[in-house]
Amino acid sequence: MDFVATGLAMVGVGIASALAGVMLLRLAVPPLPGGASLARPPDEEGIVYLFRGRSLVDATGRALGLLSAGQPGCDDWSRFLATYAGRFSRLEQRLSELRDGDILEIAEKAAGAAALVLHAERHGGVLRAALCEPVGEETPDAFEPYAVQAMEAELEMLRSVAEDSPVLTWRQQPDGTVIWANRAYMDEMQREYGEEALASWPPRPVFPGLAFEAWEGASPPRRISRQSWRGGSPNWYELHDCPGDAAKLCFALPIDQLVQAEASLKEFIGTLGKTFAQLPIGLAIFDAKRRLVLFNPALIDLTALGPEMLTQRPTLHAFLDALRENQRIPEPRDYKSWRLRIARLEAAAEDGRYKETWTLPTGQTYRVTGQPHPDGAVAFLFEDISSEVSLKRRFRSEIDLGHSVLNAFEQAVAVFDTEGAMLMSNAAYGGLWDVSPETALARITLGDAFRHWGLEDQRDPLRREISSFVLGEGARSSFCFRLKGPDGAPVFATVRSLPQRATMIEFLTLCPALAARSSEAAAGAPRAAPVLREARG
Repeated sequence: MDFVATGLAMVGVGIASALAGVMLLRLAVPPLPGGASLARPPDEEGIVYLFRGRSLVDATGRALGLLSAGQPGCDDWSRFLATYAGRFSRLEQRLSELRDGDILEIAEKAAGAAALVLHAERHGGVLRAALCEPVGEETPDAFEPYAVQAMEAELEMLRSVAEDSPVLTWRQQPDGTVIWANRAYMDEMQREYGEEALASWPPRPVFPGLAFEAWEGASPPRRISRQSWRGGSPNWYELHDCPGDAAKLCFALPIDQLVQAEASLKEFIGTLGKTFAQLPIGLAIFDAKRRLVLFNPALIDLTALGPEMLTQRPTLHAFLDALRENQRIPEPRDYKSWRLRIARLEAAAEDGRYKETWTLPTGQTYRVTGQPHPDGAVAFLFEDISSEVSLKRRFRSEIDLGHSVLNAFEQAVAVFDTEGAMLMSNAAYGGLWDVSPETALARITLGDAFRHWGLEDQRDPLRREISSFVLGEGARSSFCFRLKGPDGAPVFATVRSLPQRATMIEFLTLCPALAARSSEAAAGAPRAAPVLREARG
């Protein structure tokens, strides 16, 4: 009996709560201005909403029925605005400006005897919105015209969307008959078949022979093409379809630009592939996950890795391990240092700082460069520079040999370029003039050499003649001149022209021209004045 009593008490409490809620809604509907009242009680036939923030806390049955027609996936407040914002001007702004205790009435945009009024008020953070009709609309279906108008407005909007869509849209029966088409489809049909095609129904097919694998369900999107009425390349579309009871709803999205872009990309990749195939430099591109995604034939020759191994898309570590096994990478002292080196190599390649010269155990020399690529990829370039390094070493050896020969001369020698900078000198020159050109921080110029030689007076004709010879401002006929050495002893110098308009100056204790002429005079040859210049003073 106690259980029965408890159950009855619970039922009684529920009924009382329901009645209290109904009474609150009935009391919550205010009268309209001027003594007007709602034609139907809000708890029975009215349209009343209670919002707390953006959430709907309560509503009449009719109000919920109208609100359910809104867009799915939105919150309650968004669906409310989507349903009524088209009928009441600045609805969201005017409702958001309501403060606690404020009352607002908004008349419907469309004027007329049956125009609706939205009554809104806010109490305790709860917004109450009710649709009201003036007195005199006493028919049981007072709000039916509003529902019909709402459906008609939605139908007109959907019809406008379908007609104004630039996508070709039509409904097609299993036998290929088109039973409905939008304006874009009809315009394309008119361009294809002419004005007379619009005079008959059903419309002619824009895609003749179009067939579907399964009529009951939706087919996956696919590409279709048709010859353009303008001629030239065909037009491409992406076909989507939705199943229906008697006809499929079809959409054809133009994708000409996409197809052209894909063709251009394919042609570009093909051109790059042909270019990479002819390059003597090995190319290896690793994606963001450090797997090999692209390589060229030169990489196979330089790394001695078979194409079967490279086509398996090895990781960067596996690729470098294979290079180590083939002696195509400098041999590290231990495996730990090898792993550290690989980590540094990968990090440096990501920001474009990796550039090294690998001297291999085989005697070859590779230049390896790491460069970042989009989307986190990195590219490595392998270039065999063995012949270049060998040539540089031979040139370096020849240059060193030439310096050794110059240093073996007893006479001092200095060579200047056409700008007056000293290109080279030998050890005897440094000893004679007490200078060290090879350790100077800056290149020695002709002006510096004049100070070493004691030709500091810029008005000295000898200084101007030497400058004119070295800089190529006048005739380049060899001549001798005499200077005073640091110890006061006379020093004889000869200016000679070299290839590439360089100038060599030799410093001796006796001028070779004078010595030759002295020998000729001793042999009875006719005497001639020696070509000898002396410094002023």
